Amino acid sequence: AEERGREAKVAAARVAAGKDAATGNITTKKLRTGPWTPEEQSRLAKAMTRYPGGTINRWDVIADELGRSVKQVMKQAHATKQAFSTPRVAKADSIAGAAAAVTEAAKPASFSQAQQTQLEEALRTVPKDAPGRWDAIAAKVTGKTRAECVARIRDLRQMVQSRQSTATK
Repeated sequence: AEERGREAKVAAARVAAGKDAATGNITTKKLRTGPWTPEEQSRLAKAMTRYPGGTINRWDVIADELGRSVKQVMKQAHATKQAFSTPRVAKADSIAGAAAAVTEAAKPASFSQAQQTQLEEALRTVPKDAPGRWDAIAAKVTGKTRAECVARIRDLRQMVQSRQSTATK
């Protein structure tokens, strides 16, 4: 009775794997076609890990396991590899960060390049412990008040911190 139970389990496993229940030979089952589902892509990734490069008949084994043709499996594996090896996401993030910086800089109290340079120079030259430091800094930046200079530094600090926190995620 125990032997029959084991044989039944083996036969069921063979059928589930697309093999003849009695012989274990691969049966000719209908291959799937069309777009890949997320589940199939996940199974492909797992199969590629299970059968690494150098495995004998790797693509045949993976194709049989997925119920797809070897050509479909290899094409999908190549497309998946390309999608993960191209730094598209990083580029998109940096473009989004640059767009946010431009938007941030385009506020009504935006600084011209010359004013930004003057602000940076004033920050370097006016000592941090000087009385009325921000008034002295504003006096060195053409057309800007103390409040605008302080706001600009605060905004720049926030932009840098948000970029750093986005880069670490």
